[in-house]
Amino acid sequence: MFSSPVQVPAGTQGGQLKIALIISNGAFSEVSAFISSGIVMPSGITASCSGAQAAQVGIQYSGYIITVSGQTYPFTVTASS
Repeated sequence: MFSSPVQVPAGTQGGQLKIALIISNGAFSEVSAFISSGIVMPSGITASCSGAQAAQVGIQYSGYIITVSGQTYPFTVTASS
């Protein structure tokens, strides 16, 4: 869980929420997220991962984002080297 929400600048249209899962010593260690809109890329936020989920190259991992308004957005990422 992030300690603060990802902030979307007023008037943003066509922006993308980018999520990065960071791997350290073969396991997911952090997740970061930020909004990308054209050439404007506000700084994002980072949270530590709990547990010790191993990361294997080529394997897909699924998760979900819950917004402060309660909407849920599933996502899938593929680990790469």
